[in-house]
Amino acid sequence: MTGFSIAMASGRFFGDRLTMLLGRTALLRLSGATAALGLSAALIFPNPAIALVGFAAVGLGFATVVPIVFSAAGENSSGQPGPALAITTTIGYFGFLVGPPVIGFIAELLSLRGALSIIVATSLLIAMLAHHARSRRRGEQEVSSGDAGESSRWGVEPFSR
Repeated sequence: MTGFSIAMASGRFFGDRLTMLLGRTALLRLSGATAALGLSAALIFPNPAIALVGFAAVGLGFATVVPIVFSAAGENSSGQPGPALAITTTIGYFGFLVGPPVIGFIAELLSLRGALSIIVATSLLIAMLAHHARSRRRGEQEVSSGDAGESSRWGVEPFSR
Protein backbone atom coordinates (compact mmCIF):
# COMPACT_ATOMS: atom_id res chain seq x y z
CA MET A 1 0.00 0.00 0.00
CA THR A 2 2.88 2.36 0.72
CA GLY A 3 4.33 1.83 -2.76
CA PHE A 4 0.94 2.62 -4.27
CA SER A 5 0.54 5.82 -2.21
CA ILE A 6 4.05 7.13 -2.87
CA ALA A 7 3.74 6.44 -6.60
CA MET A 8 0.29 8.08 -6.69
CA ALA A 9 1.59 11.23 -4.99
CA SER A 10 4.63 11.37 -7.27
CA GLY A 11 2.47 10.92 -10.33
CA ARG A 12 0.20 13.77 -9.23
CA PHE A 13 3.20 16.10 -8.81
CA PHE A 14 4.44 15.41 -12.33
CA GLY A 15 1.07 14.80 -14.00
CA ASP A 16 0.63 18.28 -15.50
CA ARG A 17 4.07 18.17 -17.06
CA LEU A 18 3.41 14.72 -18.49
CA THR A 19 0.07 15.87 -19.85
CA MET A 20 1.82 18.77 -21.57
CA LEU A 21 4.45 16.49 -23.08
CA LEU A 22 2.30 13.55 -24.12
CA GLY A 23 -1.22 14.91 -24.37
CA ARG A 24 -4.30 13.60 -22.60
CA THR A 25 -5.04 10.68 -24.87
CA ALA A 26 -1.52 9.27 -24.92
CA LEU A 27 -1.09 9.74 -21.18
CA LEU A 28 -4.40 8.02 -20.39
CA ARG A 29 -3.43 5.12 -22.65
CA LEU A 30 -0.06 4.88 -20.94
CA SER A 31 -1.66 5.21 -17.50
CA GLY A 32 -4.20 2.45 -18.10
CA ALA A 33 -1.57 0.13 -19.54
CA THR A 34 0.84 0.84 -16.66
CA ALA A 35 -1.82 0.10 -14.04
CA ALA A 36 -2.95 -3.08 -15.83
CA LEU A 37 0.59 -4.35 -16.29
CA GLY A 38 1.59 -3.56 -12.70
CA LEU A 39 -1.43 -5.24 -11.13
CA SER A 40 -1.13 -8.21 -13.49
CA ALA A 41 2.48 -8.70 -12.40
CA ALA A 42 1.49 -8.47 -8.74
CA LEU A 43 -1.27 -11.05 -9.25
CA ILE A 44 0.72 -13.48 -11.38
CA PHE A 45 4.02 -13.57 -9.49
CA PRO A 46 3.74 -14.41 -5.77
CA ASN A 47 6.80 -12.42 -4.76
CA PRO A 48 6.65 -9.49 -2.29
CA ALA A 49 9.16 -7.39 -4.24
CA ILE A 50 7.24 -7.84 -7.48
CA ALA A 51 3.98 -7.07 -5.67
CA LEU A 52 5.48 -3.86 -4.25
CA VAL A 53 6.66 -2.72 -7.69
CA GLY A 54 3.37 -3.84 -9.25
CA PHE A 55 1.23 -1.86 -6.83
CA ALA A 56 3.53 1.15 -7.25
CA ALA A 57 2.89 0.88 -11.00
CA VAL A 58 -0.85 0.86 -10.30
CA GLY A 59 -0.51 4.06 -8.23
CA LEU A 60 1.59 5.70 -10.91
CA GLY A 61 -0.87 4.63 -13.59
CA PHE A 62 -3.94 5.92 -11.75
CA ALA A 63 -2.31 9.18 -10.60
CA THR A 64 -3.22 11.23 -13.64
CA VAL A 65 -6.54 9.63 -14.55
CA VAL A 66 -8.83 11.65 -12.25
CA PRO A 67 -7.29 15.06 -13.02
CA ILE A 68 -7.45 14.40 -16.75
CA VAL A 69 -11.04 13.13 -16.65
CA PHE A 70 -12.20 16.07 -14.50
CA SER A 71 -10.45 18.50 -16.84
CA ALA A 72 -12.05 16.87 -19.88
CA ALA A 73 -15.47 17.03 -18.21
CA GLY A 74 -14.99 20.73 -17.54
CA GLU A 75 -14.23 21.31 -21.22
CA ASN A 76 -17.16 19.35 -22.59
CA SER A 77 -18.61 20.42 -25.91
CA SER A 78 -21.98 21.45 -24.43
CA GLY A 79 -20.42 24.61 -23.00
CA GLN A 80 -21.81 23.91 -19.52
CA PRO A 81 -18.96 22.60 -17.36
CA GLY A 82 -20.94 22.62 -14.09
CA PRO A 83 -23.37 19.79 -14.88
CA ALA A 84 -20.63 17.78 -16.62
CA LEU A 85 -18.34 18.07 -13.59
CA ALA A 86 -21.21 17.20 -11.25
CA ILE A 87 -21.99 14.03 -13.19
CA THR A 88 -18.33 13.06 -13.44
CA THR A 89 -17.61 13.56 -9.74
CA THR A 90 -20.82 11.73 -8.76
CA ILE A 91 -19.81 8.73 -10.86
CA GLY A 92 -16.29 8.88 -9.40
CA TYR A 93 -17.48 9.00 -5.80
CA PHE A 94 -20.03 6.27 -6.47
CA GLY A 95 -17.22 4.04 -7.73
CA PHE A 96 -15.05 5.00 -4.75
CA LEU A 97 -17.81 3.98 -2.32
CA VAL A 98 -19.23 0.95 -4.12
CA GLY A 99 -16.06 -0.49 -5.68
CA PRO A 100 -14.35 -1.92 -2.56
CA PRO A 101 -17.44 -3.76 -1.26
CA VAL A 102 -18.13 -5.16 -4.73
CA ILE A 103 -14.54 -6.35 -5.03
CA GLY A 104 -14.83 -7.90 -1.55
CA PHE A 105 -18.06 -9.66 -2.49
CA ILE A 106 -16.50 -11.02 -5.70
CA ALA A 107 -13.42 -12.09 -3.72
CA GLU A 108 -15.72 -14.12 -1.45
CA LEU A 109 -17.27 -15.81 -4.50
CA LEU A 110 -14.09 -16.35 -6.53
CA SER A 111 -10.81 -15.32 -4.95
CA LEU A 112 -8.95 -12.09 -4.26
CA ARG A 113 -6.94 -12.60 -7.44
CA GLY A 114 -10.12 -13.04 -9.42
CA ALA A 115 -11.66 -9.93 -7.90
CA LEU A 116 -8.56 -7.81 -8.49
CA SER A 117 -8.55 -8.97 -12.10
CA ILE A 118 -11.56 -6.69 -12.52
CA ILE A 119 -9.25 -3.74 -11.82
CA VAL A 120 -6.89 -5.02 -14.52
CA ALA A 121 -9.85 -5.05 -16.94
CA THR A 122 -11.00 -1.56 -15.96
CA SER A 123 -7.44 -0.29 -16.34
CA LEU A 124 -7.40 -1.60 -19.89
CA LEU A 125 -10.79 0.04 -20.40
CA ILE A 126 -9.21 3.39 -19.41
CA ALA A 127 -6.60 2.89 -22.12
CA MET A 128 -9.25 1.95 -24.70
CA LEU A 129 -11.54 4.91 -23.93
CA ALA A 130 -8.73 7.48 -23.65
CA HIS A 131 -9.66 9.20 -26.92
CA HIS A 132 -12.80 10.58 -25.27
CA ALA A 133 -10.68 12.90 -23.10
CA ARG A 134 -9.41 15.02 -26.00
CA SER A 135 -9.82 18.73 -25.56
CA ARG A 136 -12.71 20.31 -27.43
CA ARG A 137 -11.89 23.96 -26.78
CA ARG A 138 -11.31 26.14 -29.78
CA GLY A 139 -8.09 28.11 -30.03
CA GLU A 140 -5.86 25.64 -28.21
CA GLN A 141 -2.63 24.40 -29.71
CA GLU A 142 -2.06 20.74 -30.46
CA VAL A 143 0.67 18.95 -28.55
CA SER A 144 3.53 17.15 -30.17
CA SER A 145 1.93 13.71 -29.72
CA GLY A 146 0.04 14.28 -32.97
CA ASP A 147 -3.45 13.54 -31.61
CA ALA A 148 -6.00 15.55 -33.56
CA GLY A 149 -7.81 17.91 -31.25
CA GLU A 150 -5.42 17.18 -28.40
CA SER A 151 -4.04 20.18 -26.60
CA SER A 152 -2.07 21.36 -23.66
CA ARG A 153 -3.85 23.44 -21.09
CA TRP A 154 -0.92 25.86 -21.28
CA GLY A 155 -1.74 26.59 -24.93
CA VAL A 156 -4.97 28.43 -24.14
CA GLU A 157 -5.00 32.02 -25.28
CA PRO A 158 -6.36 34.67 -22.88
CA PHE A 159 -9.94 35.82 -23.27
CA SER A 160 -10.40 38.79 -25.55
CA ARG A 161 -13.16 41.33 -25.19
